[in-house]
Amino acid sequence: MELTSWKLIFMIGKYRRTSTDQNLQDQGKSFQIMPFGIDKYSETNVWANEPTMWGIIVYSIVIPIISGLGMIGNALILAVLSRRSLKASTYTYLAVLAGSDLVTCGLLLFSGLARGVFWGRSGWIEFDVFVHLPVGSISSNIAVWAAVLVTLDRLVLVAGSPKCKPPKFCDNQVARKLLTCSFCCAIFLNLPYCFIYTYNELGELTTTEFFRSRWYNLQNWFQLVMFGLVPAVFLLVGNGVMCVTVRRLIRQREIFLQRKQIRERYCLNVLTDQVRLTITLVGIVFLFLVGEVPTHLASRRSAISILYGGDDTRVNEVFLERFRIIATLLNAISSSANFILYCLLSPQFLIQLKQLLRRRKVVEKRQLNLKIVTIEQQTRESTDCALNTSRRCHSSMF
Repeated sequence: MELTSWKLIFMIGKYRRTSTDQNLQDQGKSFQIMPFGIDKYSETNVWANEPTMWGIIVYSIVIPIISGLGMIGNALILAVLSRRSLKASTYTYLAVLAGSDLVTCGLLLFSGLARGVFWGRSGWIEFDVFVHLPVGSISSNIAVWAAVLVTLDRLVLVAGSPKCKPPKFCDNQVARKLLTCSFCCAIFLNLPYCFIYTYNELGELTTTEFFRSRWYNLQNWFQLVMFGLVPAVFLLVGNGVMCVTVRRLIRQREIFLQRKQIRERYCLNVLTDQVRLTITLVGIVFLFLVGEVPTHLASRRSAISILYGGDDTRVNEVFLERFRIIATLLNAISSSANFILYCLLSPQFLIQLKQLLRRRKVVEKRQLNLKIVTIEQQTRESTDCALNTSRRCHSSMF
């Protein structure tokens, strides 16, 4: 009887092992039952086998903290750059970049929780695949356009011949039109990512046939080239040219000031501000590239198409899991660190931020004083009504 029971247990264990992934069986790794609602054989799963401790810590603690701080920082940047006193086209592009980073930080915060502590729970999985992937791709594309346009704007402004008025391309209205077009194009180009997941017969999330089609591979390569490789090359070359041009102009103006024997600090302060603004832009672009390029390669919407040519059998799930965690962390850092760059390298930003906070304090103080005066006035009127000494109350009685 004992032999029969052990044989039955062995047969059940053998049946369970045959239902697992063959790659994991060859590697001798343990298998944990997947959370309800996820198809193990699709890209809805971000884990190779089961959630690891360091992965849960990164997704559930590190990324949400960084993203939460990034949301606060980008909100302050957006509030400062949206002020009426900053009308230049450069600030318009930077405001849109801050807005897209704000959206990215919000998505990364909830996506990190969905992949970590809330992994496998109903609603969180759907948010990660149906909301985070398409909306995150849209915000990423808009950020790419904003970074490219602000670099091109500074190149035209700095490398061009000095004029009293900025070129037409550097106009605020032109910047808004270009950003509106980029926003519409980003939505249109990312519509296919809304149709890559569906539910199978068991009610589990799984990839569609479109996910494994040639057209989808073409879509991913187009996204990588147009919003990854080409912008990366342009931003590196453009910022390098801009740094060289600014350095040359500073030398020419310093020589001019020395020849004319002009020792006005105002001119030197203007040059210093321009240099700091350029360095700030270079730093923003560098952080942007550090977070953007790995995200294109590690994202579930494009990793198999780009890294493995669309062949599921070639996927190294352990490597992809770790690479995805690192890429998500880099994306969170790059989307959140712009506030630090502004504070360190842009004194004008700090001045505008102090004015904004001071103005809010003044407005709140005025509102508080107005409430106090209103309460005192209402108290006096009620007292006058009780004593019948107010003409207003006396006239209202008849």
